Amino acid sequence: MGFVFNKKYTEPNFTEYSYNKNGSSGLEKFNIGFNDELFMIVYKPATNFYSSMKEIMLTNDFAYSYSFKNNKYYVDGSMRIGINDINEIISFFVKLK
Repeated sequence: MGFVFNKKYTEPNFTEYSYNKNGSSGLEKFNIGFNDELFMIVYKPATNFYSSMKEIMLTNDFAYSYSFKNNKYYVDGSMRIGINDINEIISFFVKLK
């Protein structure tokens, strides 16, 4: 995949790892975070991949749920996907408990 570890962020009951990749398509960022109840992936693909990645992830299984700040959230039975069209960020959230 070519991502390089950037940093680790830790606070009580939450840990996040950040990775970057600066390839021929542009800068991509990939964060993984978790605590006892939640696992998340936040992905900022290169600009030319954002739209296609969004369409691949938002299948018919996901229904619009709510908006908060610049994000629109979609849910299926077990996962929530956040879409931020302004900053071109896709977030994935799964409850662990």
